[in-house]
Amino acid sequence: MTPPIRVLLADDSETLRRAVKAVLRSEPSIVLVGEVCSYQELVAALSQSEVDVVVMDVHMPDSEQIEPASIKAQLSTQCLLAISFANDEGTANHAKNYGALRFLDKVELGRTLIPAIIDCQHKTKAQRA
Repeated sequence: MTPPIRVLLADDSETLRRAVKAVLRSEPSIVLVGEVCSYQELVAALSQSEVDVVVMDVHMPDSEQIEPASIKAQLSTQCLLAISFANDEGTANHAKNYGALRFLDKVELGRTLIPAIIDCQHKTKAQRA
């Protein structure tokens, strides 16, 4: 039996986190192992948790306190999926600075999140092999 994909969610909106949790509950191969609401909490959680995929809001209030390189450096074996309501080239480039494999529009998460997490996990496993 394949172990579940462990996901860490980072978003400052409690409403969005609830919606994402509802989406994730629909997929038995994915388990939410934690949720944080700031970049500082994300850095701490990455050093303390066993996580396969991080789903991270690109724009959180403490973005001035944490450099994208700090987040990217913490992602040793984890895959990062960046999410935002701002679906523009600047935000997509910002997501890449964090080390995101993919950039997802929050409006489409109900349809795109599960396939993106599964794809992200497969790509990460292939890179390790």
